[in-house]
Amino acid sequence: KIGVLSAENALTLDYLMRVQGSSNPNVIRAPVTQSDIDFAAGTGLAPIGLIQSVITDYDNLDIRTIEGFDVGLSYTLPPLPVGDFTASVNYSELIDFFQSPSPIQQELLDAQSDGTINAGANIGGAASLLEDAGNPKVKWNASLVWKHDQIAAGLTGQYTGKVFQKAVLDPSGAPWEVEDQLSIGLWGEYTFAGEVGDDTVFRLGVRNLTDEPPPLATQGYLGNLYQPYGRYFYGRVTKTF
Repeated sequence: KIGVLSAENALTLDYLMRVQGSSNPNVIRAPVTQSDIDFAAGTGLAPIGLIQSVITDYDNLDIRTIEGFDVGLSYTLPPLPVGDFTASVNYSELIDFFQSPSPIQQELLDAQSDGTINAGANIGGAASLLEDAGNPKVKWNASLVWKHDQIAAGLTGQYTGKVFQKAVLDPSGAPWEVEDQLSIGLWGEYTFAGEVGDDTVFRLGVRNLTDEPPPLATQGYLGNLYQPYGRYFYGRVTKTF
């Protein structure tokens, strides 16, 4: 994977280098003030100024392994007196999502393991990323469609499994859980017949029927997984020429 060492990891590296008597030149800080000197008193570390910026460059972040499977099924029942039914489901599951640590990340992990730096320091982007923010273990969507003569209706469901934001920890050290979400949709439509209205379809529907908000996360919600829309209704007219 080619990417950038996160700002968090750059700051953790700065922490390690300061313990060792130097500093990370990619962390730009303001001049040291008297309050900084007072804050560092008794810690054994040199006082440091407030962070102004962090320089992050593209680098080789080592090998990423992803394993999982996707299954799609669709089934139509034999015609019934009450109409035709079709059910479908698409299911996706991640089994493994592993990022091998880059040399810098491995250095930080080793320093954390031997007690050189605090065990609570977050070293992101390395090791297992399964259920990390943006990588839910399970996702699926399903639908059930009924059709009888000129009338049709459908029920849809979309599920996104939970993920964790490992940079946010509670007092016990457990990462913040971004809860799973199930969104339901419902629609009905009518196909007009006759010379004027032939092949004209009118549909009314509702998305997010239960008005589920996106699960709470830092910055509000995870935009790569969820939409910030509550329950809303829509209408659609289509004509085939």
